Amino acid sequence: MKSRFLHRAGAFLLALALACSLLAVPAAADDPATDPPALPVLVASISLAPSSLSLNTDSQKTGTITATVQPDNATDKTLEWESSNPSVATVSNGVVTALTAGTA
Repeated sequence: MKSRFLHRAGAFLLALALACSLLAVPAAADDPATDPPALPVLVASISLAPSSLSLNTDSQKTGTITATVQPDNATDKTLEWESSNPSVATVSNGVVTALTAGTA
């Protein structure tokens, strides 16, 4: 009799342990605190169009350069525009403004 009771108690405890482990796994998998953070997608290349731009301070004072960042799903596609010669031309968000004769 004692053996039968221990066998049933053992089976019950095993079933209870399995049920608890099955309930715990999905809850942990859905918890953002335990999920590993997604790896960032790095920028592979940046292309500019047009590749060169001719402006003058009289008739065509501004022009626009468009930047294309690859891959499309890059995590951070933020660009910082900067003129190589700000006394000749300035640039803001791809819009180039000629200030004086020269090359930038």
